[in-house]
Amino acid sequence: MKAVIAVVLAASAISCPAWEEGPGTMHQRDSAPLRQARMALIALRAAKTVSSEVKERQYAIHPSRRLVGDLEAASLLADYPKPVSCASSVSDGYLSINCRRVPSDNSAQLQEEVQEELILQIQQALRAMSPNSQPITGESLVWISGAGESLLSPLRDLETFLRDFRIALSFSIVPPDDEARAKGAIAAFTLGPPGRAESP
Repeated sequence: MKAVIAVVLAASAISCPAWEEGPGTMHQRDSAPLRQARMALIALRAAKTVSSEVKERQYAIHPSRRLVGDLEAASLLADYPKPVSCASSVSDGYLSINCRRVPSDNSAQLQEEVQEELILQIQQALRAMSPNSQPITGESLVWISGAGESLLSPLRDLETFLRDFRIALSFSIVPPDDEARAKGAIAAFTLGPPGRAESP
């Protein structure tokens, strides 16, 4: 079974416990807010039509022009009030990211309804491809790939990410390959530019 959905979304990561200090809040590396922010970074990289233009995993978070690495960039995004809308552009081989708080108005409420419907569709697609009607819970693992990166994530983190970050891209949902299945994933998500996600 294959599903390809054009949406406003992003992707996740699981990492070893450690403390990382950004310019704002101190976040634990395996905390949910930081994992979801790292999903956003991967989504923003994958959303670029020519991701190969991004040579370095360095980021400039508007309005600053200072280049930061993955963990500090994720910490900055984790500090943004949610929900937040983010877009990216490529400049001199690094990713420039501009985020803004989503205003609380009728359009924001409509977008929330769209996101909740999307999450329901994802859950239904996962149940349909689940072998032997395996229960789907927030702790079920999904394999997320994009921009040359692959990450294992609990479904709950992906759902929270979809609610909190608004990033224009598309993705496909397919059964996991042998590598992802061996790590416990029930499905694989491939992220790409809007309208261009393809199944492996």
